[in-house]
Amino acid sequence: MLGSTFYHQTIRKYVAVFGTLFNDINIERKNSSGTVVERLKVPLAYGPKQKWLDRKVVATRTPRMGFAMTGVSYDSVRKLNTIGRNVKANTSSTTTSMVTMYNPVPYNFDFQLFILVKNAEDGTQILEQILPYFT
Repeated sequence: MLGSTFYHQTIRKYVAVFGTLFNDINIERKNSSGTVVERLKVPLAYGPKQKWLDRKVVATRTPRMGFAMTGVSYDSVRKLNTIGRNVKANTSSTTTSMVTMYNPVPYNFDFQLFILVKNAEDGTQILEQILPYFT
């Protein structure tokens, strides 16, 4: 399209950034006296929910988390004038030139996060580490 091929891996980077938000979730299992018996790092996987649930539940180690990108939609509310340009000086070469870029087009990327646990205590520990970061 338009005579040139380009690929900046922007969508791939968005998926990776979303995954790193939930990368370091840990839970602790305690005995009746309150001492920590086990510390677990919750594994995180990328993939659709159907594929994630089709695996044999017996063989699946819990707790687990998964996420998937579920949609991309154009956001007309954040749209700027199409012919507006951003300009900056080209500092990579010795010539005096300007680099211009038209205003970006706004899109919303929708993600879903899945949590699979055997008991409610593991689930609440995971949620309490995630929810404070979102309003």
